[in-house]
Amino acid sequence: MSDEATAAPPPERHRRHFYMTREQWEELRQSCKPSRSIYDPPGNPGWQTIGDELGFHWETVSRSGNGNTRFFTAVAIDGWQPPR
Repeated sequence: MSDEATAAPPPERHRRHFYMTREQWEELRQSCKPSRSIYDPPGNPGWQTIGDELGFHWETVSRSGNGNTRFFTAVAIDGWQPPR
């Protein structure tokens, strides 16, 4: 994980919408077994993995409110580029 990903997240104005794949959703569901809510980032280590894959600060995850559980919002990592 990069130093930038572990730094404090920027202000909320950097919050944007994200979408996870079905595979990411299933991995996240499996990783939250001890947690009560999938949208409890501190209780679900799977968010850190998805944050690294999609370029957001995993501890800022929030429901998007559109009814689809695979859509969510989070604060994006400035300058993040997808792995090639």
